[in-house]
Amino acid sequence: YKAAREVGARLNPRNSKVLKALPALEAELADFATFPEIKQVMRLIGSVRASLDKDFIGFSEIIGVKKLVGVAVAKAEKALVDSGTKLGSAKLVFKALADDIDDLAKFGKGIKGQGARLVQIATKRAKLEFSIDELQTVVSRHTKFISEQGEAVIDINALRNTLRDMLDPTSKAFKKNFADALGSEMKPLMDDLAGLAKLSKSLNPAGPGALVIRGLGGAGGGAVGFAAAGPAGAIVGTLAGVGLPEMIMGVLLSTGGRAALRKAMVAGQGQIDAQQWQLIGQAVVQSIKPVAEDLSGFKIMDDFVGGG
Repeated sequence: YKAAREVGARLNPRNSKVLKALPALEAELADFATFPEIKQVMRLIGSVRASLDKDFIGFSEIIGVKKLVGVAVAKAEKALVDSGTKLGSAKLVFKALADDIDDLAKFGKGIKGQGARLVQIATKRAKLEFSIDELQTVVSRHTKFISEQGEAVIDINALRNTLRDMLDPTSKAFKKNFADALGSEMKPLMDDLAGLAKLSKSLNPAGPGALVIRGLGGAGGGAVGFAAAGPAGAIVGTLAGVGLPEMIMGVLLSTGGRAALRKAMVAGQGQIDAQQWQLIGQAVVQSIKPVAEDLSGFKIMDDFVGGG
């Protein structure tokens, strides 16, 4: 992202669509300002504005804003869950963020050689990060952590149905960027989810199409799974200590992870204990390797910085 910025892929904040979309979200939040949680969210939105208070912004700033807004919206909607309130303006903010990425990508058309390739790689990576965040949100929505019992219940059927709608061009819930960014990963994932759902129905420990992870203790909502990977976690250090939804997402996006999940479900008759879950996480981390396209971006950047 930094290299793409250096070759000219950057925006004047005054031209940022997300800055124009934020006031509507702030106004919607202001209606619930008596909630302490909403006050915290409004401060988060303030930090979003501060992060964009620069001469120029690039991919890294937009990605950072996407994560901040995602946290803010999730926190706000959780606080307002009893009222059934959904922040409609949040969708406009997320769309504006995607539009800003597209505007940054346009700079690549006026750049030649390696600089253009850098912008292309940065754009693809940014859209992938957006889609991964969206997938994590969907996984979180269909995962219920029961702290009193130290267990999590994943509604595999509902997860699959939501993803199917997001991938279906005829559905109102269709997400084109999501489908484009994760397209190659989604067909095998959807096929395996169908198999896991059928398996879960036959085992039926927590209702049709559900998977139960037991013995998580207080870790279910926070660090569990990938943190147990030991030295292998150094491969992708940022995965160490991730929360339960992130780990579920990591397992589901891994062919080996899905196979291990199926095997553990059969062995436990639809229930998995914390130790098995951690072993699955360890196997996923150990299987992660950078692909050629990831490495090509670094090579181009090195060549560019070196004047090649």
